[in-house]
Amino acid sequence: LRFALYHLVTSPLFDFSSSCVVIANVGVMACNRWRLRDEEPQVYAVYLFMSSVFDYVFYAEAALKLSAFGVAYFRDKWCRFEFVLVCTTLIEDVFTFVFSIPSMVVRLVRVLRVFRILRLFRASRDMR
Repeated sequence: LRFALYHLVTSPLFDFSSSCVVIANVGVMACNRWRLRDEEPQVYAVYLFMSSVFDYVFYAEAALKLSAFGVAYFRDKWCRFEFVLVCTTLIEDVFTFVFSIPSMVVRLVRVLRVFRILRLFRASRDMR
């Protein structure tokens, strides 16, 4: 199973799919604005739903890579960076659910996600 997962997560299609998800996530994040929840509650509901979908996709990606690479997953700086993002997102989701922390605090943590797009620059540099 680990061998199959390794081939899955190292395939060009998986990498391309991950890049598309990152771009889509940044696009959705760009749709958020001040007072969106108050002024356009339906749009805000879609935004929250899509953010949750991206959370679960990134959780799955990290779990697949961790299963495929084992501890070698942590040798790659980008994997470590994404793992930290996934963990902070998970902590953010738990704290939001359990403690109802203000959305501004959550928004600060979500800004870190934008840095995922840096992975796309690395991928384009590797293609040269």
